[in-house]
Amino acid sequence: MKKIVLPIIAVTLLGMLSACGQEKEAVTTDTSISASASSESAAKYQAVIAGTETVAEYLDTFDISVKGVSQQDNIPVSYKDVERVGVPRQLNMEKIVSLNPDLFIGDKSLEDLSKEEMKKQDIHAMYLDNSNYDNVLNSVKEIGVVFDKEKKADEIIENVKKKEKKALSGAESLKGKKVAILFGTGESYMLATSKSYLGSLLDKLGVENIAAKVSKAPSPYVKFSLESVVAENPDYILTLAHGHKEQAAKAFEAELGKELWKTTNAVKDGKTYALDDTTFPVTGNIHVAETTEALKNLLKNGNDSK
Repeated sequence: MKKIVLPIIAVTLLGMLSACGQEKEAVTTDTSISASASSESAAKYQAVIAGTETVAEYLDTFDISVKGVSQQDNIPVSYKDVERVGVPRQLNMEKIVSLNPDLFIGDKSLEDLSKEEMKKQDIHAMYLDNSNYDNVLNSVKEIGVVFDKEKKADEIIENVKKKEKKALSGAESLKGKKVAILFGTGESYMLATSKSYLGSLLDKLGVENIAAKVSKAPSPYVKFSLESVVAENPDYILTLAHGHKEQAAKAFEAELGKELWKTTNAVKDGKTYALDDTTFPVTGNIHVAETTEALKNLLKNGNDSK
């Protein structure tokens, strides 16, 4: 069989990942915010900027007031009257500076876009890693430490784990099933591994991610050939479009219409699903248990899942 390699622009695509979903590794901080400063933080940080929707959701769960939030569609209602500071990839630094913040919280994947400017403006900054399930819980813990709300963090984590237990209930029938997660623009694709957010949730469900067989690279997203994926014969194929989503969705549909794809169980059985990045974001958030349950229901019940 002639080896067919899908067009991959790895560097470009990985850079674009940070703009997806909520746009989100261990938590890192700029300037000097540390766990040892927790007892002072509640009083110290009174003018907080939430640089992404995900950060805003974390802070809202802790009932923390903010001076500014990113311009995104699903900001918590409690922050509806708060000043907007631009979209995560294009922050309005003039607006941020005008709010005289003492702490900016952003996403690790976007750190390079704001770190130097925050330093220049003498604004403390911390960046949360939400790249997988465990890191979401770590983000909750870190916020608890920084704002001296560690007990609240423990309660939030306990609640997430209770929901997770419910989400995993009934997933036994999925164990041993194979899945491929294709992420891309419609012109180039990558496979999501267990180090990606959605990949980490599929691991929880006991589904076998074929990316581990296709590549040993320790990355959340890896290059692949059509031949290698077809050889693993996935039972499910999940696609997640980026960029011009309608165009990408049509491209995915055309791609999976190719003869080689038609030999897989996923295509033969009609188990190819286009993921909505609102329900299934590329990077994690406080709704991690709900996303896990939605994945379980999709794989078990198809698009009629509830």
